Amino acid sequence: HITLNVAASGVGSAGTGKGAPATCSVYARAQGSVSELLAAPGALSPQDAIAVIRAVRAGIATMHEKGFAHRDIKHRNVLFFPEAQGEGRFRLADLDAAAVLGEEITEFMGMPWEVWVPNVQIGPWPTAVPSPEHARHLHSRWSLAAVPPLLASREADWFQFGVLILEVICYRPVLAGRPGREVLADLAAQGPLRVPECSAASRLGEACAVSLQALAGALLSKNASARPGALDSLAALRPC
Repeated sequence: HITLNVAASGVGSAGTGKGAPATCSVYARAQGSVSELLAAPGALSPQDAIAVIRAVRAGIATMHEKGFAHRDIKHRNVLFFPEAQGEGRFRLADLDAAAVLGEEITEFMGMPWEVWVPNVQIGPWPTAVPSPEHARHLHSRWSLAAVPPLLASREADWFQFGVLILEVICYRPVLAGRPGREVLADLAAQGPLRVPECSAASRLGEACAVSLQALAGALLSKNASARPGALDSLAALRPC
């Protein structure tokens, strides 16, 4: 059962996907999501971009403190409340994929692992953001008879947060629309995730843009254990 203080944490949901109730009154006042704002040039102001980042970080932290991983952090799951102020204008939503930290993950992109056979047809990638750990686990299942279970983790949430930061400050998707096989290979590879060029400095100011891009880069580390260290302080947001 997941119950969170949506006003304080910036988290809201209509359900957990496990038959357990969760807060839902927050939806009545939302006017769409960050997806709609990104689709309309100029709709997401630099101030709102920073508010999104702060609100989502707070929402993730609250869930982790309560022992849960969100597992589906993306711009479509960040609700917009135009009548609110500051961080309160945005709240992380949709707990359908949420899991207890350390719980075994039995699906990938909403479908059981067994569906993802080696010759599965994969079209253009959607807005969902699997972590490198998820992609590597899938590749291992394709090549090995038995693999250790994949567990819900804080680190996977922070990877998704890093992708969200880039999408918000760069006004463009990081993974969505790319060929599916290419995305899986990129995530599973040892090298850095390939991301599009970004002109955030012209919108946010050079100091702010450099700080946020550095924070996102640290969160997008393929080394999961390195990600939490990027969040030890909010120093990256001070120039903003």
